Amino acid sequence: MTTFGYTLFSELNGPRELLAQAETAEAAGFDFAVISDHFHPWLDSHTDSPFAWTVLGAVAARTERIRLATLVTCPTIRYHPAIIAQAAATVAVLSGGRFTLAVGAGENLNEHVVGRGWPPVDIRQEMLAEAVEAMRELWQGGWVTYRGKHITVEDARLYTLPDQPPEVLIAGSGPEAMSLAATAGDGLVATEPDAELISAFARDGGAGKRTLGQVALSYDTDEAKARQHAMRFKFRRQRVEGDVGAAEPGELRGRDQHGPRGGHHRARRLRTRPRGARRGDQGVRRCRLRRGLCRAGRRRPRGLLPLLGRRAAAAPRLTASPPAGPGGHRGWFSRPAGPVPFI
Repeated sequence: MTTFGYTLFSELNGPRELLAQAETAEAAGFDFAVISDHFHPWLDSHTDSPFAWTVLGAVAARTERIRLATLVTCPTIRYHPAIIAQAAATVAVLSGGRFTLAVGAGENLNEHVVGRGWPPVDIRQEMLAEAVEAMRELWQGGWVTYRGKHITVEDARLYTLPDQPPEVLIAGSGPEAMSLAATAGDGLVATEPDAELISAFARDGGAGKRTLGQVALSYDTDEAKARQHAMRFKFRRQRVEGDVGAAEPGELRGRDQHGPRGGHHRARRLRTRPRGARRGDQGVRRCRLRRGLCRAGRRRPRGLLPLLGRRAAAAPRLTASPPAGPGGHRGWFSRPAGPVPFI
């Protein structure tokens, strides 16, 4: 049976607004509500990006019937799958079993913030498959140690568990993701209700499993306002994949021309920091010292060795050591004859 849901659009609404919308959606008769799990919004023109799991907990506690789901969470780079397993179990308990965990391989738009790089798509699909396996083991209860090629869980146990483990839907559009959703997931998530995509999912072994497709709608009693909102909702996702930096996809692609740690990216990052925050008080004092030396006709030595050499040449020489103490020990201050630098 076809059901209809409501997207809690967290890129344009804060947590209080999202909570109120979820309650209104339930009262209006929607079957489920979904929320994206992003660190950044899709575009700089968007206004918000609250923490999805906090919002889900509040919605679970304030609603009674409507089902809830992430759309989607990446459990492999910005998060660890053990943490997502715990979060999903907690929301499932709060909601009385109304929660579904939808996962995907992520977008660099959000995952790059922890500085772990951006693996190619085949590696990310491998990571996602291992993450789903690890989470399912944790939801079974008991102590779990999982060691995969990419994911490791050491001696972990979830003490708060729902009566039934959450369903896991997997987002996909390419062949690797489609196969993974059909074999390892309880269903498929797509950004649009594409009949060809659903057929491919069924051929890969997903026949009879849940499928969730998203349709973007913009409604207002004023047609001009509805069109304006539609443009603000526009994702332009094809420009997001592979980008690094801020939230605006166009800016991210430009910054990533020399790689996530390239010189261009680093230079831009340094230029945007306040000088005081980078140098500190000691840096300011060093700058003033250099300026003073230049005015006096002296230049600061380029390194420590030239400085020590000049001071050593001008230093007095010790021709004798202090008298020996008891047992012949001369103490920590005794030195053989030779140049002694004073720094």
